[in-house]
Parts: sequence; C-alpha cells; structure tokens
Amino acid sequence: MPYAIRRRRADQLAEERIRLSETLREIQSDLAYHQAWTLLESPAVGAAFQNLVDHGMPSLAQR
Repeated sequence: MPYAIRRRRADQLAEERIRLSETLREIQSDLAYHQAWTLLESPAVGAAFQNLVDHGMPSLAQR
C-alpha cells in the first residue's frame, strides 16, 4: 500500500482516494476472513493471528 499511495495520480485526487479506500476495504475484509478461519481451525493460531493484526498492523486492525 505505501507504493500505491505514493504513486497516486495528483490530477485525479477524488478517484484515487476512492480507489485506495476500496483497496484498504478489501485488505480489511481478507484479514477478517482469515482471522475467523484461523480461529475456527485452531484457537491458539487464531489468537496469534489476532495479536499480529492488532499489534503488527495497527492501522489495518481498525474495523
């Protein structure tokens, strides 16, 4: 994502903001899916994954 943000088009700010917001929404959705899946498969692995998302990627953990 840092590359996509840095390379956004300055002449289309509104469209780029929407595009980047949609990309972040997809990432958050994927994280939520995998978090639920790992928690169902193994509570220990699910808890570790939750910890990673919460502390390793705090900006993405906000839902």
